[in-house]
Amino acid sequence: MDSWVTVGVFGLYAIVILSFALSLLAVIFAYRLSRITGLFSAWALLIGGLALTAFEDFAYFGSVIFVSYSQVEKNVEGFTFGTVLIALIVLVGIPGLFFSAMYKLNGLFKAMNKNSLSEKKTILQIH
Repeated sequence: MDSWVTVGVFGLYAIVILSFALSLLAVIFAYRLSRITGLFSAWALLIGGLALTAFEDFAYFGSVIFVSYSQVEKNVEGFTFGTVLIALIVLVGIPGLFFSAMYKLNGLFKAMNKNSLSEKKTILQIH
């Protein structure tokens, strides 16, 4: 086998692991966000959807990691640079966007929560 196939196999492993990690982090930050804002149906549905995405990535992770190297090598032989690029965009881009959104929302709501607490303290000090 040539070096492209070896790079392709390890690249596939890296893409799958990164995709699962980002999906799992998105679920964790969505849960943390629900603890700040309170859990209501929209957050619960969002967390459920992100959890299903993470489970899908975990199942794909298992199907790639627990298959023999030679079987993965056979599948990767037909990959081109375009195929790998599309896989990278889809398999890492979508969970990456979800994670980024949850991370930024988490920071935003924490800041809003701190501001509202400081305003309440100021109001209490005035009265």
